[in-house]
Amino acid sequence: MTGERGRLYITRRVWEKSHPDCIQSVYRSGRTSFMVWGAIGWGWKLKLVFLERRHGKRGINSRDYAEQVLEEVVGPFLQDMEPDTIFMEDGAKVHLGFAKAVRKALNIRGFSQWWPPSSPDLNPIEKVWRWIKARITQMDKFPTTLDELKQVV
Repeated sequence: MTGERGRLYITRRVWEKSHPDCIQSVYRSGRTSFMVWGAIGWGWKLKLVFLERRHGKRGINSRDYAEQVLEEVVGPFLQDMEPDTIFMEDGAKVHLGFAKAVRKALNIRGFSQWWPPSSPDLNPIEKVWRWIKARITQMDKFPTTLDELKQVV
């Protein structure tokens, strides 16, 4: 029987649990990923932040983003900028929730609520991310570990 997204379901009897006809091999690539944050402006760029997930959590959430990016990097940076400087974010989920309250507390002026998520035609940083990914895929010696990949980025 085929379910949604082409997933195959097999109906079997209890004693057929380990029968080869009732087992489907699954390939696990071992692929891993990380979330990286960066910011650019006219004549400046900020350090890259490789976000770390909290112990026991599956991924990065708005609290992680707020603590590691907004409080540690953006807040201090904007203190040295002109008061009318606008911080631009897209509509990614990590930019919402707890992060919204932190932006307000740090008096970070932005317009994220109007900016479409992952808009390569509107958000200049998306072009930078695409350029980085293209350069990595063209490398002669492709990074094979997470640390190597972070170093290349």
